[in-house]
Amino acid sequence: MSTSRFKPLYIDLSGFRVTIFGGGLVGTRRAKYFLEAGAQVRVVAREFTNELKNMKNKVELIKAELKNNKDLIEKLVVDSDIIVIATNDSKLNNIINNIAKSKGKFINNATEALKGNIIVPFTGEAYNGLLKLAISTLGLSGIAARRARDKILNVLETDKELRTMLKSMMLLKKAFKNCIDDPKLRLPLYFIIENSREYYNAISRGDLKAAVEAAITIAEVTLDKNTTMCIRDYLTQSGGIK
Repeated sequence: MSTSRFKPLYIDLSGFRVTIFGGGLVGTRRAKYFLEAGAQVRVVAREFTNELKNMKNKVELIKAELKNNKDLIEKLVVDSDIIVIATNDSKLNNIINNIAKSKGKFINNATEALKGNIIVPFTGEAYNGLLKLAISTLGLSGIAARRARDKILNVLETDKELRTMLKSMMLLKKAFKNCIDDPKLRLPLYFIIENSREYYNAISRGDLKAAVEAAITIAEVTLDKNTTMCIRDYLTQSGGIK
């Protein structure tokens, strides 16, 4: 089965109704993952981990025998936006997967990833949350994906050039959007700045102020005096230029 059909997206999951079938370690991790995103989470299983039991004020726990109980499974699936399959019974997992698929639901099959249509990646953050990272092998090896995530984060945290680029471009984007209405004028400026020697030298040193100043100097070649003053004023007021 081709994996090209899976594409990465960042989605606001707040308010989504997530039903997790399976109350073991995987089901617990998924419950924490979706709960952190603001979803309404319920877990259906015969037994629950102690961690899930301690989350009963935040997560709905439904103790049920799912074998030979398609009516209950269908009822739970219909009332959900996302279905997570994490039981240790492969036959039951296939039944849940088929029912969820027939109802057009989003499915995260934690036991056989490619049977579902949602993959939960390993995630991380760099630069105090300014840069988000998600990585997956699409079910081939979670251990390898986690190790790759950790290595990438270690590299990012020590990269002062990228850190300074991100912070300066974040400031510049806000100022440009505030002062330059025409996106056809605004967007090319980012690439001109990125490729300039003065800007590159500044971010290589980790010098945020010099990077912003270099970017403004470059923008002055293209922009009129009033627009440039607007950018400088905005950055001064927002703390981008000190």
